[in-house]
Amino acid sequence: MDISSNNGHVVAYNGQIITFQLLQRKSSDSAERNVLAFSRKAFNPESGRFIDASGGQYNVPWCKSALELACVRCVSDARSGIRLPCVLLRTCKRKSSGCFRLILLLLHSSNELEPSSKFKVNSETMDDLSITDGPTVLWRQQENLLYVSSLTSEVLTAPINISALLWAGTIEEGTCILGIKSMRLDGEHLTSSSLPNRTLQGKEFILYCIDNQKAVPGSCLVPHVYSSVLQCLEVCMMQNVNGRYETAAIAASSKQLIWFHNGVPKQVCQLPAENLSKLQVAYTSQADTLCVLSFSSGDACGIWKDGWKTAATWKHVRNILVDDFIGSGSDQVLLLFNDDLSNSPEQRPFRLTNV
Repeated sequence: MDISSNNGHVVAYNGQIITFQLLQRKSSDSAERNVLAFSRKAFNPESGRFIDASGGQYNVPWCKSALELACVRCVSDARSGIRLPCVLLRTCKRKSSGCFRLILLLLHSSNELEPSSKFKVNSETMDDLSITDGPTVLWRQQENLLYVSSLTSEVLTAPINISALLWAGTIEEGTCILGIKSMRLDGEHLTSSSLPNRTLQGKEFILYCIDNQKAVPGSCLVPHVYSSVLQCLEVCMMQNVNGRYETAAIAASSKQLIWFHNGVPKQVCQLPAENLSKLQVAYTSQADTLCVLSFSSGDACGIWKDGWKTAATWKHVRNILVDDFIGSGSDQVLLLFNDDLSNSPEQRPFRLTNV
């Protein structure tokens, strides 16, 4: 499996690149079997290339129908605190029971793939799908927030309603999400006077902790007025100090990149392109925070947080990974380019930079 290939899911983990790919192979009895194959690659500074480190495969024993890779993330295992690659597989077709079956796998340093949890869902739609520490799988079905973890034997529904799940992560209180919920006042129309700190559409941010089932206004991170425009958000700092959250976050709308501190916008800059698809944060050797933005057009850019200066722009980018690939103690940005360009002798399939 080549990092320049479009096939499979690619993640960065402890300086390595891990590529996961689902295959269907015939077993000794000529039956089709699902196989999850993976390969690890590490950067070789002498050759300037990523070389094979190890690999393996996992035969999925419980499913003969086609599977899909629903999500791949690197999260902490609650039992050990060790951060591990986590893979979520899902059946492509509804089973005779009317449910879709899913399995969550953890990849250990020994290259063993361990089943963490198995569960079923009754809908093909799993909006805003995310995996956080635990591992815990969260998603939205209409306005319901659903989740499952290795500690639960079934899918649970949180006692909140949200129309979007903007961020999911881990804080002192445990697994937490930042969602957007619609405000409804019985017998009244929503107006700016009835909801002075919210949008005219009647939406607000809500911060909900899965572990203690407590909800607080999400305005401690982002003002409610941004609930209709934000597309991506990364929480840089969040801690409870004397009962109040001290926070720092970087967020993006379709046109702007915004730095929030304790729920107040402090810096704003215009984005160089539209249709933002992903926001990542890199802590580089330049002693500054680099915001790495990917757009659906294949364009990408890096913007320094201090001064909001553009560090670099790139084109024809297929994927961007952030990790310490050279073992320097700080992040680098790995750009993977489109296949049609990487086949050209003038264009390498990747670029590794700290800008």
